[in-house]
Amino acid sequence: MREAISKLPARNVSSKRKGMLMEWLQDYDECCPGFRHQSPIYGLFPAGLYGPFNQPEWATAARVLIEHRLDNGGGSTGWSAAWLANAFARLNDADGGSSMLLKLLVNFTGDNLFNHDNDPYSSVFQMDGNMGASAAVVEMLLQSHERHVIDLLPALPTNWPEGSARG
Repeated sequence: MREAISKLPARNVSSKRKGMLMEWLQDYDECCPGFRHQSPIYGLFPAGLYGPFNQPEWATAARVLIEHRLDNGGGSTGWSAAWLANAFARLNDADGGSSMLLKLLVNFTGDNLFNHDNDPYSSVFQMDGNMGASAAVVEMLLQSHERHVIDLLPALPTNWPEGSARG
């Protein structure tokens, strides 16, 4: 396994788009700059291979990619918005995470609280959006993946001024 892992290419930062985490081995021109998939930031979320305290340069490159995708229409499905909410929480960006959760709730959640893709009248339940939203709330309130410590309220949004927990 170690031998196979050693043969994997290293992640890289784009020379064309300054500071942005690259998606591919080659620094290709993008055909869809706002693409909804977030595969390149897997190392940030969910893998936790890097973050603000552990290899922060990669966390910064991931943020540049996230912002680039959002500036070009990204986060355009419920599950994509949920993934980005989690990514912002991992970056300790409370308001970014809160903004993506709000986008998910307003644009991609039905009256029955089921997440749907782009069609509010669709009967297709997108579990990724619902489960991802729940995960994002937890990531905003509690994290323990990066420094081997429990971080309480690492990404508490300013629009959540009160609350309590027991147990």
